[in-house]
Amino acid sequence: MPEDYAEQQNSIITTITQKELSDIAMKELSQPMQWIVVGDGQVVRSQLEKMNLDIIELQLAK
Repeated sequence: MPEDYAEQQNSIITTITQKELSDIAMKELSQPMQWIVVGDGQVVRSQLEKMNLDIIELQLAK
């Protein structure tokens, strides 16, 4: 990162327009995403199934 990263970041945050934010969100959120859900499968599985997404269940190594 550049030495003035914090100043650059602050400048972006204070000057970015709503349209620029919307354009970035539309571009980034239209890409395929992976969700990683950690929790009790008996609790969350039925909730995830309602979303009609592929579910891949992984088990932790012991």
